[in-house]
Amino acid sequence: MVSRFASRLAIPILIVLVAVGSTLRLTHLDGKVFWIDEVHSALRIAGYGKEEVTQALTDRVSAPRAPDLLRPTDLLAYWQPRRDRAPLGGVDVVVALATDNPQHPPAYYLLARAVLAVWPDPIAAARWTAAALSLLALPAIAWLAWELFHSLPVAIVATGLMAVSPVQILYAQEAREYSLLTVAVAVASALLLRAVRLEGRRKWRSAVVPWGLYGLSVAVGLYVHPLFAYGVLAHGVFMVWVNGLRWTPAIAQFLVAIAAALAAYVPWIVVYLLHFDGMGWLSRSPEWGSLFQRWALVLTVPFIDLQPFYGDRLVDVQTGRDAIALGWGGWLLAVVPTVVLVALSFFGLWVRAIGVARPFITCLTLVPWLCLWLPDLVDGGQRATVARFLMPAYVGLYLLVAFAVAHWLAGDRRYLSGTSLRIQRGFSVPWGGLLALAIAIAGLGTAIAGHGSATSWTKYSSYYEPEVAAIVQEAEQPLILAATDKATRLMGLSAELLRYPREGQKTANAQANSQGNSRKSQGSGDRVRFLLLEKPYVPEQFPEGFDRIFLYQPYRELMEGLQAAGWPLEVRHGPGQLVEVLRRDA
Repeated sequence: MVSRFASRLAIPILIVLVAVGSTLRLTHLDGKVFWIDEVHSALRIAGYGKEEVTQALTDRVSAPRAPDLLRPTDLLAYWQPRRDRAPLGGVDVVVALATDNPQHPPAYYLLARAVLAVWPDPIAAARWTAAALSLLALPAIAWLAWELFHSLPVAIVATGLMAVSPVQILYAQEAREYSLLTVAVAVASALLLRAVRLEGRRKWRSAVVPWGLYGLSVAVGLYVHPLFAYGVLAHGVFMVWVNGLRWTPAIAQFLVAIAAALAAYVPWIVVYLLHFDGMGWLSRSPEWGSLFQRWALVLTVPFIDLQPFYGDRLVDVQTGRDAIALGWGGWLLAVVPTVVLVALSFFGLWVRAIGVARPFITCLTLVPWLCLWLPDLVDGGQRATVARFLMPAYVGLYLLVAFAVAHWLAGDRRYLSGTSLRIQRGFSVPWGGLLALAIAIAGLGTAIAGHGSATSWTKYSSYYEPEVAAIVQEAEQPLILAATDKATRLMGLSAELLRYPREGQKTANAQANSQGNSRKSQGSGDRVRFLLLEKPYVPEQFPEGFDRIFLYQPYRELMEGLQAAGWPLEVRHGPGQLVEVLRRDA
């Protein structure tokens, strides 16, 4: 299937891509802002719930005495395993998730807690766990491609695509379970295909092992994230597709495996029904222009990351109105080529694929997408615009493009007649192969370009925290006022303040580090003090000893009350919602 030229280069190129992709995953782990979702991960890994921490801090500032002024390190203390439940081990992690955030099952968080036990840096432990797990996706996608096609070239291309995919690299460095979700979908899919392939060769008793392993993988996947259910639904549609509306042994064994997995998941279903209180931001409907642009972005980001080309965040899930338009350059150079590549790949799949490859890839790619896209169209919302929700579909997308590219690189003219270009004597590459090569190079370049950035589009509401922290660091003795319900957001800002010391103290910190002290303990960010306020309280006076006072994501009553009392306000960073309180005589 593959020409001699391509076969000689395939393995060396794959090694390079895996090496580059692994390096991008495992380095600069502390470089990007620790955004609000990761803050909540750190709390639950330590055994705390968000509401519990918010209430504890509210009780602290509501005491009948002078209000506490908190340091960044006071807030980040909640990222360390709680001592009052130390004998319980990881049980406190499960309790925190079950009662406070049941849409996130405990699999990833328990693994991260085990890493935190030996690596006491919460950010490093949480992100390293996700990054290490993401490496498992490479052999998993290779195995899945082999089970589907029994083709080494397709497995090589699929692994290469996964290795340098920008969206996989971004979420591999995020303290969340989405990299593990990709692994779970790929492994469960491979086990399903293996069980189906062995179905006709074994008796019922012999089929217990492959179908049992598949059922186990489904149970584990559900404990990774509920979005795994979209992958299971795709598996179900695939089984109906290949078996028809007939009761067959394969259908029976599939249903038994799913039933066993659901039985194992029943405890968390009960927890979910009891404690889940919704995700209101998903129901916000973006403007149509932003909606179409985001649909384009989530299709493009598995191959090309457009964020490095723009100076502002590409997505604003809070307002539903994105500040940045891609422009003709983004559409013509990235979105349109990606759409063409995917369309050609689907065409090739339906023309050339045999066996179960066509229905399986179609189901795994489209079913999760439709599960998110259709509710948005019918009821409004932005589910299908969130890339991390599409991780099950992305697994199918890599397989789809890998199958097409493997054929194109082999000079298979049976895809589209008359589209081949002669590159070298004896080596024919269709123009689709050139398109795929150009997108792959662009995608790798954008992944490298965005690697050193302090933020990314995946950080959404925390995108501007590095800029906010830099403004606060300009002060000698800054005070920040914020509502108690912003306490967890202040934790993310605290990590930024401690990570990047002021210019004037870098030399002193470097000397301290050389003496064995950590930068975090010497960081100038711990000069900052936080004053937490309960809505709608407006302070009559400010604590003394601070040269500059800031309001962080202030509530309306606070700003109106201070202005009515004669305090001038100046917006220092609009998107980051940082306002400075000026002196009355200014």
